[in-house]
Amino acid sequence: GDDGRYDSEFFYTYDGEGHEVLMEWDDSADETIDGQRVTTWTLDGAVWTQRGEADWDLDGTIDEVETFTWTTEGLVLTESLDDDADGFVEYDYTYSYNSVGVMEWYEGAYFVNGTLDYDFVANIDYDSYGRVSSTTWDYSEDGDDDWEEGWRYDCPW
Repeated sequence: GDDGRYDSEFFYTYDGEGHEVLMEWDDSADETIDGQRVTTWTLDGAVWTQRGEADWDLDGTIDEVETFTWTTEGLVLTESLDDDADGFVEYDYTYSYNSVGVMEWYEGAYFVNGTLDYDFVANIDYDSYGRVSSTTWDYSEDGDDDWEEGWRYDCPW
């Protein structure tokens, strides 16, 4: 902030394998915890499942549930978010990688009260240095790009 102090602070707790199990935050940096997310991890074969439940205002009610699956190499496979903890997923993503672990595309879906609103496929291109050069989105699933973002870098590497 303008007074030289942090406006908010975050505190993290990890398990013995380096997985985040608790995040707490102090929204006004007044040394009072204002919210928390508790995360559980389970391993099923070669896939980790991470489930985070957030109580944004510490009233004892879960406000948001986010779930990820990961490979044991640390690549995220899926992500889903129930942003109001009503039992309906609002956002759902699936990620795909090439043989050396570089993300090539992902697909997503957005739901309203459990009903699909829209979905998309995003393709990612990289430059010769391995940096993202563009991402294109196809929202109509007709094979034509509906949106494109490009990146330029000031340094050559």
